[in-house]
Amino acid sequence: MTTRPSRTAMAPRRRARPALWASLAAAPLMLAACNAPDYTPVRDWAATASLAVDEPRMAGGSVAPPPGTGLPASRPAEDGILAMQEALATYLQALATLASDGVLPYRESPFVQLATRAEAASTPGAQAITALGLLLRRATHYNARAPEMRDNIRAADPQVQALVAALREAVARQEAGEAAARREAAAFYAEVEANGRDAAAQQALREWARERDAAFAAEAARRLGYGQVLARVAEGHALLKARASRMTRLDVVQEVRAAEAELRRAAQPLRTGSAG
Repeated sequence: MTTRPSRTAMAPRRRARPALWASLAAAPLMLAACNAPDYTPVRDWAATASLAVDEPRMAGGSVAPPPGTGLPASRPAEDGILAMQEALATYLQALATLASDGVLPYRESPFVQLATRAEAASTPGAQAITALGLLLRRATHYNARAPEMRDNIRAADPQVQALVAALREAVARQEAGEAAARREAAAFYAEVEANGRDAAAQQALREWARERDAAFAAEAARRLGYGQVLARVAEGHALLKARASRMTRLDVVQEVRAAEAELRRAAQPLRTGSAG
């Protein structure tokens, strides 16, 4: 006669069954998580670009003249340039947020005031800022996340290229103003030295002249370096647009990583103060 197992012996097997079904149900989710697109290279590039654009505040640069010389103090950079820097850095940080599958906070355009300020430096730059602000607002309203980042990059790239071009042009225009101020300072120092009789005062003026000339040269080098950073940002964003449909492929990941490395190299001298 066959002996039937007791209910007590069967109980553990029945209790283990729900855990088994739970693990089987979770398996597809775990596989999906393992296969989820990884936009980390895009996030890293965008975060690096945001810092590189924003860190060197393109304002002033030359040292003040000696007290009592009658020369104008160093002129502040156009506020419009700072506005364009801030707008570009904010957009790039928003791109990094999307690449991290984060949610943007821009229920209204964050660039209304920045566009007004940028108008003084560049009308095309102000127009690009306005368009980028509307794109960020739209991405927020539609709750855009990482999968929608591709379309946002495609839509934003013309405005990013226009803003970078406007910012580079505005920064380069500072060169003309700096050159005129440099000539005025050199003429002033030469005249004072030619007519002066106080040896100590003349020596002090010569030292001021050397310091001011070095500051002009450093500022010119800083502008050149910043222009190179902006060029790398424009190239990198264009790369993301061109590769948007295959952004997570290994070859594209390598390209984006290489673009980030180039951007870091371009920005390093500006961070350490050794530009030029």
